[in-house]
Amino acid sequence: MRRVEACVVGNPEMAAAGKLRVFTAGPDHHVDEVADVLEAMAQEVRHLGDAGSASVLKLALNLVLGVQTVGLAEAVAFAEAHDMSRELLLDVIDNSGWRSPVLGFRAAFMRRRVYRPAGFRAVLMHKDLSLALGEAQARGVALPMVECAARRLQPLLARGHGDDDAAAVADM
Repeated sequence: MRRVEACVVGNPEMAAAGKLRVFTAGPDHHVDEVADVLEAMAQEVRHLGDAGSASVLKLALNLVLGVQTVGLAEAVAFAEAHDMSRELLLDVIDNSGWRSPVLGFRAAFMRRRVYRPAGFRAVLMHKDLSLALGEAQARGVALPMVECAARRLQPLLARGHGDDDAAAVADM
């Protein structure tokens, strides 16, 4: 038996368009043996080296996503508390220097207030943030923003919305 670590980055729309990215780790010759399969589902396959490195990268990317998602949800709450429409705020962000594909994808959920089918389920976002926190703590690294983002997702999970997209934090 051989093991190839293959962490996939993307969302369901990217998967449908064949635009996923796959990061692999493990022995080069093991990765080479499955390269055809990985290349068939992704626009990019990048080998990172030793086992564990693809998982570290995936958690690092997801902790950025978690913090950004919670930050966007808080911007929505702040604007709405000042009688500004969610749509106005999200439109301005989408047409400004703050725009990013990741925020645009999350903003689409927030704009519609429809969180299923999820692009990234809240329960999985919380799991990844918790995993990153545990790994960071084991290495003596503080991640206070990630701690806050993980805490902000907890009420969503407690209310049975774990299968909703993590963007549902905007309505909690």
